[in-house]
Formats: sequence, C-alpha cells, structure tokens
Amino acid sequence: MAADLEARMVAFVEAVAAALGLSLEAECTPLEDGTRITLNGDNGEVLLRRKGEGLDALQHVVNAAFRGEHGRGRIVVDCLDYRKGKDDELRQTAVLLAQRALRT
Repeated sequence: MAADLEARMVAFVEAVAAALGLSLEAECTPLEDGTRITLNGDNGEVLLRRKGEGLDALQHVVNAAFRGEHGRGRIVVDCLDYRKGKDDELRQTAVLLAQRALRT
C-alpha cells in the first residue's frame, strides 16, 4: 500500500511539473515523521524563485491531494535540495544560538 501511494505521489508531482512546462524527475523517500519528495532536473530553479514560493505552493497542493491517504505526518516537497539546505542552515543557527545562550 505504501509503495503504491508513493508511486502515485511521484506521478502526481511529475504531472504537475509537466503541466507547468518543467522537465523534473521526482523521487520519494520516507522520513521519521512523514515523506520527502525530491525533484531534480534542469528546470528546478523555476520553483525556487522568490524564496521558493513555487515550491511552497506545490507542497501545499500535494499535501491537500494526499492528506487523507498519507496519514504518516507531513509531506515535504524539495527541489534541488533547497529545503534540505535550509533545514541544515536552520540547525546550524539553532546550535549557534544555543551556544551563545549558554555563554551569556
């Protein structure tokens, strides 16, 4: 069942990207608290313009389409590791601020 849902989510994301005129390939990876769908391709930077607004919109559509079936937490849509990089940056900032708080 999970493999079928992942395949349908990947097909859905690729179909939306194709409808937008983007040539992107999607891959699904399970997370502890949900699922990550990673997009790769030459046109990916289009979704990352304006601080990733297009990527946010796509993630919202995917979550709305599969929220009832997914049931395993959140669905994260990432493109060219944009969100992964932002997550790493946020973790580093949190560690830095925690260290600063301990010192002061």
